[in-house]
Amino acid sequence: MPNYSFPLKLASPAKRYLVDQNNVPFLGLGDSPWEIATTLNATDSNTYLADRKARGFNSLLVECIDNIFNANGTGQNAQGHMPFTTKQGGGAYTNSTTQSPDFSTPDSNYFADLDARLNLIASYGFLILLYPAWIGNPIGDPSSEGYYNALNAESATVRQNYGKFLANRYAPGGSNPIPNIIWGIGGDNNPANTAVNTDIVAGIQSVYSPLFFVDGKDGDSMINLWGGDSFFSVNGIYSDQLLSHPWMYQQCKSEYQNGSGLQPFYPQFMKEGGYEFGQAGWTEQFVRSQNWQAMLGGCWGYHLGINGLWQFSSGWQSLLGSVATLGAQVVNQFFANRRWDLLMPDFSFTFLTNGGSYSDATFASSAAASDGSWGVIYVPTNESLTVDLTTFKNAVVCYWLDPTNGARQQVTTLRPTGTKTFASTPGTNAGGDDDWGLVFDTPSMLWNDTVA
Repeated sequence: MPNYSFPLKLASPAKRYLVDQNNVPFLGLGDSPWEIATTLNATDSNTYLADRKARGFNSLLVECIDNIFNANGTGQNAQGHMPFTTKQGGGAYTNSTTQSPDFSTPDSNYFADLDARLNLIASYGFLILLYPAWIGNPIGDPSSEGYYNALNAESATVRQNYGKFLANRYAPGGSNPIPNIIWGIGGDNNPANTAVNTDIVAGIQSVYSPLFFVDGKDGDSMINLWGGDSFFSVNGIYSDQLLSHPWMYQQCKSEYQNGSGLQPFYPQFMKEGGYEFGQAGWTEQFVRSQNWQAMLGGCWGYHLGINGLWQFSSGWQSLLGSVATLGAQVVNQFFANRRWDLLMPDFSFTFLTNGGSYSDATFASSAAASDGSWGVIYVPTNESLTVDLTTFKNAVVCYWLDPTNGARQQVTTLRPTGTKTFASTPGTNAGGDDDWGLVFDTPSMLWNDTVA
């Protein structure tokens, strides 16, 4: 894993990924510690960050403020500070679940704490996908999550000044500059008053011009909703399969092939999918499959979600080594060891020629390098796979990869001629599930992907 030189930027000429200041493609291997700044103290933050760094993660989703998920449930962080001093209408802001804050009165102590927490995260080398203010779903604050009602009640000037306040801290030349930031705007909803998003953006842009993505409703296309806005530069994909939402591979495909005509493409990443220990149907195999589908579906990165860990509930430390985490370690190590930036999603089924017969829970995601050097298929069920070996320029080493621990089975060498059918997978993997990776590596790329 390279030590990236921040800030990230759009590649020139345009690519489907971001690059660092040395034009090295950035591989985003993410986790979702949404409330690390609102809930944890410095010692616990170090525990979390050291663990995630050691497991190969390098990108984190973080909120600046949160009215529901915080250290004591009423708005204070771990140091006992509220993010704002005054409630709307006047008087002290003392309870985030019953009062709406006046965004023109940021508390200097709280934001000094936030500075310190972001500095700590940056010191580990993580990219920070930073949210100024969560919108919320369902909207109904202050008693429900998010700040839509509070922001909607503020003037455009107050909203813009809040964005400017944050940028004056974290922009180059600010009071606490942090180059590792991409700004996440919104949160779980498509607000009726879009100015609650765009005014904050305008405030940030009055200071500098960073990268932005928009976080909206699960399953919706942010390109279609926001691609016409000049600030929109990176596309975050959010899909968890529930409530008639698309499967991850479907959402990745539709965004990758987006026909809006706004521009040829936007670099896309998986912002969020179904969480481990989440709603019914979010099995370990399902959570694992989303990560593979995103990385084989044209994304430059993904983010793991673990219920109980993202909000740092009591006992969160026991979740650091969860089954989903171990599966993510395999993903992290696998893609970090390879030229992932060459991968082209096989949406037309020219590499996995029988891929079109799969759908939803049985969809086999596949991608091959544009230079013919390597390829990989993730198959969630025991299926027959027919592969066109002329995809590759030279002989390849082929093997089954256990996505739960990275172990290999049935290693063989194949010539780049004709097709080959793999009648079935090796059976159940080490985790007791049916999903497998089928990998085609050039011999020089044969890395050890096993997670200890």
